[in-house]
Amino acid sequence: MIAVEVSAFGESDVLRLVERAEPTPGPGEVAIRVERCALNASDLLQRAGLYPGGPKPPFVAGQEASGVVIAHGQGVTSPPIGARVSAIAATGLCADVAVVAAAACVAWPDEVSADQRAALPIALLTSHHALVDRARAITGEVTVIHGAAGGVGSVAVQVAHELGLEVIATSSASHVSHVLADRVCSYDDLRATVPGGADIVLDPVGGAVFRASTAILRPFGRIVVIGAASGEPQQIDAIKLVHRSHAVIGVHLRHLLERADLLARTLETCRPWVIAGHVRARVTTLPIADIRHAHDQLAARAVIGKLVIAIS
Repeated sequence: MIAVEVSAFGESDVLRLVERAEPTPGPGEVAIRVERCALNASDLLQRAGLYPGGPKPPFVAGQEASGVVIAHGQGVTSPPIGARVSAIAATGLCADVAVVAAAACVAWPDEVSADQRAALPIALLTSHHALVDRARAITGEVTVIHGAAGGVGSVAVQVAHELGLEVIATSSASHVSHVLADRVCSYDDLRATVPGGADIVLDPVGGAVFRASTAILRPFGRIVVIGAASGEPQQIDAIKLVHRSHAVIGVHLRHLLERADLLARTLETCRPWVIAGHVRARVTTLPIADIRHAHDQLAARAVIGKLVIAIS
């Protein structure tokens, strides 16, 4: 089979298209014929060797994909052979065939396309979990979503609308025109756009964006940190948190996937939104031969929505 291999830590030139033997599913696993593999900021960090606890080269890239189940490991009966699924894994999904935990697959009806099944899982689950389980969002609360032109942020805006929140979406000035929300602004115009303050901030950026968010947070406000695209370590003043009754909450999807009860509840809510077309990813699809270019585009923040690699 063909796979995208990270041959060493470094820039996009360390990515190789290689031939590898097809993997066989073990107990609790399924094999899928991969259709599409989505790119995330964490893929860039893994490739650069900057992802905490990440894999060591050489390894097959890819953490989010769509495909069709072609084999079961021992003890697996679901999803059934032939099911069209989304899959999430620590790595290994950017290949013709991938093995993944059966519990990390979500089956979808035929009308949900391969592009959507690849592009939505991480963004959809992260957004809903961050807003509902961690921020405890209440209908009508003013919610700022940063990075709203990106893969996670653009889906988070739609999830927040489905939850009945008032959404203020931010992005870089060059991407503002691509964002739909109740109010839209560049990062520099945040304070002027939210003069009355915000109850919730969803932050995948960090750095100066995080600091600007603390300044507009109302008492009892919550900042939910879902990433750090700025790469800047964040200092948090605990005394200010106390005196302003603020909370800073971290979210990593791995912990949701470890909680079958929370995951099932999240999917029960979110799957109908996707099937009905209320929540959709904006997708740009490139062939697997353009994998280096895809990484470079994502690193340059030149992508609106989600980049997806066509495998088959």
